[in-house]
Parts: sequence; C-alpha cells; structure tokens
Amino acid sequence: MEQKTTQFKRSVKGTLSAGVSSLMGGEGKKYYIIEFKFDSNTHHQGEEKPILVDEAFIGRDPKCQIHIDEEFGTVSREHAIIKKSGENYTLIHRSQTNATYVNGQQVNGETPLHNGDEIQLSAGGPRLGFIVPQGEKAFVKSIGMSQRFSEFRKQALRPYRTALVLILLFLVLAIGGLLWYMSETNKNYEDQLAAQQELIDEQNSTIGKLGEKISNLFRRNSNKKGKAGASDSGIEENISKEMSSFEDYVYFIKLASISITAEPGSESESYVEEVADGRTWTYKFTEDETEVATGFVTSDGYFVTARHVIEPWAYVESADLEEFMFWAAFLTAPGMGGTIDATYHIESKTGDRRTLTFREFTVSKHRDEDVNLTSTDNDPYKVRRAMAKNDYAYVRLPMKSNLVVNKSLSTKIPAGTRLELLGFPYAMGGDKNYIRPQYTYVTTSNNGLYHGQIPVTNSNLEYGNSGGPVFCEQDGQYYVVGIVSRGLGKHSGVIVPMSQIDF
Repeated sequence: MEQKTTQFKRSVKGTLSAGVSSLMGGEGKKYYIIEFKFDSNTHHQGEEKPILVDEAFIGRDPKCQIHIDEEFGTVSREHAIIKKSGENYTLIHRSQTNATYVNGQQVNGETPLHNGDEIQLSAGGPRLGFIVPQGEKAFVKSIGMSQRFSEFRKQALRPYRTALVLILLFLVLAIGGLLWYMSETNKNYEDQLAAQQELIDEQNSTIGKLGEKISNLFRRNSNKKGKAGASDSGIEENISKEMSSFEDYVYFIKLASISITAEPGSESESYVEEVADGRTWTYKFTEDETEVATGFVTSDGYFVTARHVIEPWAYVESADLEEFMFWAAFLTAPGMGGTIDATYHIESKTGDRRTLTFREFTVSKHRDEDVNLTSTDNDPYKVRRAMAKNDYAYVRLPMKSNLVVNKSLSTKIPAGTRLELLGFPYAMGGDKNYIRPQYTYVTTSNNGLYHGQIPVTNSNLEYGNSGGPVFCEQDGQYYVVGIVSRGLGKHSGVIVPMSQIDF
C-alpha cells in the first residue's frame, strides 16, 4: 500500500528561532524528551535527548535533529517530523518507502503525539519514547546552560551550517571590499569607517544582543555555583479549591517498631535468642532511620496506604543490604516459625494522632512467591516476596472523609490524563510542628490498565508519596482512583488502581 506522506518544509522560525528562544530560556518556553529504546554506535538504550526546537526531523540524514545511525537501513534520510505548536505535538510521516508507527498503529500522513507514546521507524525498526516533562521540569530553564548550548548548536544551527558558512564568507568579503574601497578613496577614512561600522552593528543587532545575553547567562550561572537551587520536585504553588478540603484526611506515616516472636522449637528460635533476651526481638526505629510515607481515609471509613509502607520486609531485594528488614522477612518465611508485628504512628494536619499495628491491616498475599537470596558469604536464604500489583493495605477506622473511591473509573483512564497527588514527598511538611500534605501530579501514559496497574510519567513519585491518594477529575468532581506505588527510573512509575482492593 502506498504510504501517505505530508509535505513539509523546514522553517527558520521552527528551528533557528525556536532554538534561540530555548537558549535564552524564554519565559514559558517548553521542551520534550526523546528516549532511545535501542542500542547503536551513537546511542544506548535508555538515553534521553531534550528537544529544544519546534520542528525536529527524524532520520539518517546528519541534518536531522533526531539522528538515527546508518546501520538502520529501513529508516529513511528524512523519515518523520515532530512538530510542536503551543501545547500540542504532531508526528508527520515523511518516508516514501517505510512506515512510521505510534503505539503500534501506522501513521497515515500525520497524528497527534501524547506524553508516553512510542514511535517506531519502519516495521521492526528502532523505537523512540516521547516524554513531555511536567511541572517546573517542563521549561527549558530547568536544563543546564552548557547542555542547552550544546543542543542549540546541534539542533538549531546544524541544519543551516552550509548557509551560515556562506553568509559568514560573504560578510568577510563584503567588509574586506568595503575597507579597500575606503582606503582607495581616501575620503575621511575614520568617519566613514565609523559610519559603516554603525551600519554593520545595526544590521547585526540581533547577533549582538544574542551574544550579550549569552554572556549574562554565563555570568549568572557562575555566580550561582555553590548556592542551593530551586526545588525540582514538581510541587504546585497554586492549590485548587476543590482539593484543599481533602488535606484533613491525608496522614503522615512513620514506622515506629517491628517485633519478631519465635515459636518454641521453631527454626527461628535460635536466631532470635542470639539477639534478644527471650523469644521476641523488637527493633525500634530512630528518627533518622524512619522512612516516611502517606496514607488516607476514604468516605467508607477505611485507612488506606501502600503495602510496602506497612510490610516493607515483604519487598526485600538483598540478604546483605536490607539489615533488619531482611531478618524480618527471613525469620517469618514459611517454615521458619516466626511471627511479626509492627507499630506505626500516623498524624494529620488537624492534629489527629493514632497508633496502628500491622496485625490490624488487611493485605493481599495472593501470588506472593518464595525467592532465594544469597549473601556475599554465599549463605542461602529463602524469603516470601510480595507481588507489585498487590501493593495496598487497609484497616477500618471509626471515622469517614470526603475522599470518594471510584473503582470503575480507575480501570479506564485515557492516556495523557493528569492525576493529582496528595502526600509527603521527602517528608515535606511532615515535621512534628507542621503536618500538611503537598500537591504534585503525574500523567497517565497508557489507556486503561497495563498489567493490572496505572502506568504514569513524571518524576513526582518520591518515596514519601508512597501510599498516598491519587485523584482523577470527572464531571467537575475529584475521585480517588489509585494509590502511589513506586517510581520506575527517572521519568515513569506505577499507580495501584482502587479496583484491585477488595474492600
């Protein structure tokens, strides 16, 4: 079938002018990221490239801003274009011989791009991830000046390298001819030179101002070295009135202690006796050791959080690095005969303080699996590890809230939807004198669920947000659709949908 392509001509406004604006860190100027999902001579899998221009050509031509190696013969010289217009992005198919795909669907001419989309150049060809940063990271000013200048040179100047060389050569010849003419005529050489220089300065005022701004930016950048920068966490300054009423029911969680009790005659008894005076080994966490997290109360009277907050020993990865958490997992594994309990302190901005225990919580152990761990001394240990999709825990409380759970909505959220979070990233606002949840957000990267979870982009899934509520707006009302589970690398993460919970 003949490929439908869209005619498109590179413009100075979409490349050079957009590059200059990005270099200057123009107010409100945004960018996007291309993730290379393949290995080649010049790119490695997972490499991320910020795109500063509004028209980015993709292909094997060295002039392309997103350059693909020659080894990929099914990629055309100019295979496709990503065009940015305001807040909208469009992928334009250019190749006459090979198809372009977005999320597995062939592009017929052009198609909109959304955060989290995957671009594939030809059937079986290289794949690229399309990422739109959120919050403060969405603006080019969040990129370091040296990186910005490097990308400006490659993306905005490279396509015009030949033309710029010719213009420079013309200017050199013109100025040389002008000086020869002035010396030959011998008519008030200095005055005429000054007049001509003024004309040249006027004609090149844009270049002069560009240089001055670059110098000022470098000076300001140098002056800022060693000083703390602005927070890059994505915290929102403007809080919506609709969500502020939820703050009272979002709780700060601290793990206070864990106790392991060995049954008489069990495998765990000898281990516990070595470190405890009796059959129970209790470990109390100090302020510095305590990891912080988030929980919330639903309108049905359930206190909900993530399972890895309540049962962190069920998620150990190493026999050497997890310290007490590893021993908690090992000594309570099937056949070891150890039982466990833990206490948690929770507190809200209203001053409501409560103590909860692990045995009060309901968690799903469905599909938990036995895992063998080996220490650096090659000692074998077997533990029971939790499944990621079961990352939730809940307990009944004698109270209710205005946080309404919508299980049905949590299974069918479209890709590109903004989800609001309330929690305590990096323990912000979580000291004993001031408890207040912070506002962040993420963006869905898939239509509906993926492997039973809600995949999202952004880097706002900090550890203190774990267990916090995730809100989705529908018809002017916010519903709880999920629980913050974990981040996956730098720009993505997963949310446990409320549909997974069986209360």
